[in-house]
Amino acid sequence: MLTVLFAEKGTNLRKEQEQAFVHFVDFLDECSSEFISLFVYYHLVCYIFIDGDVQCSAEHILIFLSGASSFPPLGFDKKPTLSFIHGILATSSTCDIQLRLPLEHGSDYSKFRDAMLLSIHGHDGFGGV
Repeated sequence: MLTVLFAEKGTNLRKEQEQAFVHFVDFLDECSSEFISLFVYYHLVCYIFIDGDVQCSAEHILIFLSGASSFPPLGFDKKPTLSFIHGILATSSTCDIQLRLPLEHGSDYSKFRDAMLLSIHGHDGFGGV
């Protein structure tokens, strides 16, 4: 279970965060149910996955969040948290077990989904940086 770190209720930032959170819940639903096709174009950079399909599973998200491919039998030492950043891509801290969702996509779920897939699959993995 993730602890979500929202801004104060009634603020514009909170509204942005709630929209990103709704997108994240939709993304989790989509990842658990099918393969997602990905073609992302941001500014002048084009990321293409050769086979055209990117599978995203709970395991991929857990690896991105914590570096672990499964939940430890006794649980994590720290409680996983979900926070938000002003940026295009999601980031994570495997030491703090914290996922930071991007706020730059507003109400456009398609862009949010593509950014999440690129964040999760477009890195060198735990220990690869």
